[in-house]
Amino acid sequence: MNPLHPTYASDLEQIIASVGDDVCSAGKRFFITGGSGLVGSCLIDALMLLQRESAADLHIYATFTSEQSCRSRFAHYLSHPHFHPIIQDLCRPLDWEEAVDCIIHGASNTHPRLYAADPLGTARLNLLGSLSMLKLAEKNPACRTLFLSSYEVYGQRENPLPYHEDEVGSLDFNSTRACYPESKRMCETLFRSAAAAGGTCAMIARLGSIYGPTVKLNSSKADVQFLNCALQRQPIIMKSPGLNKRSWCYVADTIQGILRILASGQAGEAYNVAHSDASLSDFAHTLASIAGVDVICENPNDTPRYELTMSSAKLQALGWQPHFSLISGIRHTYNTLNDTVCSQK
Repeated sequence: MNPLHPTYASDLEQIIASVGDDVCSAGKRFFITGGSGLVGSCLIDALMLLQRESAADLHIYATFTSEQSCRSRFAHYLSHPHFHPIIQDLCRPLDWEEAVDCIIHGASNTHPRLYAADPLGTARLNLLGSLSMLKLAEKNPACRTLFLSSYEVYGQRENPLPYHEDEVGSLDFNSTRACYPESKRMCETLFRSAAAAGGTCAMIARLGSIYGPTVKLNSSKADVQFLNCALQRQPIIMKSPGLNKRSWCYVADTIQGILRILASGQAGEAYNVAHSDASLSDFAHTLASIAGVDVICENPNDTPRYELTMSSAKLQALGWQPHFSLISGIRHTYNTLNDTVCSQK
């Protein structure tokens, strides 16, 4: 993603306008895991812009699984004195002695196919990565540490009302796919335990269904597959009715929420980061309308219908106000990526 693309650049400016001063007061050295991901890459772009536009001497340390994953996304920052890439397998011990002010732990397998292909690796990365970040936080007592969790920790329940942070549903731990939500639950327990033990300001951001132009187009998530179809001017194919409702959040609003929690959140607390409640079918038809393609429901299965939506009232009480509706967020996503794809042809 080119941070100079006018639509994406306006997203970054919106983030900075909303939380810039609060972030600068929270610290100057940011340690981010999952730097090449949907959320992590946008977070890095926002902080680099803040560094450029503010008087604060911000430094961004970000982990990547390989030099290629860093270079393919952030070649334009590699010679910048405030950007410090770290090639690190978070399942291995982290050899890091420099001081940090803020830790944002977002590294995780997020592709459904990876859960099935490597369930043990998915759980290991979540758990060992979290322990590593908490160990780093212990070395920096004044550090504010945020774990990026998932709406999937809530599980399922019959009550269709939005989840608040103190509520929980059931999870089928007999399913191999449970490697992701169950390990995320355990990570939340680790972060809460660290906060309860004192000396670590550890917090949790429970992210809804996040989308945006920084997404990796090789993701196996359904909404990304829809996006690929739209960018190729092909009909969007749905394999199910897609009626299950969830809470979506555009990546720029998500970054604002993350930075708001980092600056103002309370140790040991979890905060939902979510905005637009809509079904997967709603997402597909909104994208199709913007891209000018059709939606085809091909051999739909009888997927059980349930709703998993989240209340963001607790985060809004910290001053977070999302700016993007589902329509405007999808339009920004499609227009930015469509321009990028066309420019590469």
